[in-house]
Amino acid sequence: MNLDQRHFAKLVDCYRAIEATPDLPKSVWSSPSSKAWLSSVEKIAKIDNVTNMVLSDVPYDRHQLREKILQSKAQASPEIVKELVIDILAWGGLGTKNGQRALRSWDDWIAPCVNLANGMATLEAYDQFYHLKKSKALKGIAPAYYTKLIYFLGEGDGLIMDQWTARSTNLLFGKMIKMNGGTKKVKTMTVAPQNDSITYQNYLERVQALSDHLSSAVGKALSPHETEELIFSFSGTPSKKGRLNEAQHSAVSAWRRYLIEQDRP
Repeated sequence: MNLDQRHFAKLVDCYRAIEATPDLPKSVWSSPSSKAWLSSVEKIAKIDNVTNMVLSDVPYDRHQLREKILQSKAQASPEIVKELVIDILAWGGLGTKNGQRALRSWDDWIAPCVNLANGMATLEAYDQFYHLKKSKALKGIAPAYYTKLIYFLGEGDGLIMDQWTARSTNLLFGKMIKMNGGTKKVKTMTVAPQNDSITYQNYLERVQALSDHLSSAVGKALSPHETEELIFSFSGTPSKKGRLNEAQHSAVSAWRRYLIEQDRP
């Protein structure tokens, strides 16, 4: 498992710049509230099986959502898990059309979510989602989102594998995760559904290795969760909401800007 030292040195610089930036919030990712997200999904058409749900009208950051789910898992009935799934999809900002497709068919794919909340192993969960997707029973949700379900609902050893973390590990260790798009005609990229549980295990091992290298380089113990959040990075375009000042935004988006420049079609 060879780590590209040039790209790694840039990641270390990005981490140090973040650490040196004052007054950064613990988590810079903001999302719509679960109630607002569901409302936007239902603008397309009403969804019969989400009535009477208790949803938050306050957005969660990553750490708040993890804490909420940890506390709720002790009562992990299918109904509670469905509410948590909406929290996760809202946090991730799943598009409204895909949200509509997912929620209308979730009786076909909710089982691994319930099993995750009750202790199912990470790779087994990935394998179940992978085969549901392959059989077309899982609609509107691809690896970037079912790894979010694994990350939040699971036992803590799963990580999000979306386009930014996948492209980062491909850049740092060599291409291993299959991506869709990334051509001159289709410049956006997504994690391809063809990535099986072996690929996901390799991804987890690479983030663990990256975490170890980073910890050694910066003299501070970093978990795989923190490392995954670092390589997820942040949008290179400043938000109109102005949640971060210019210096803060520049620091937290530096890795993504570098990644896009290095990983052009």
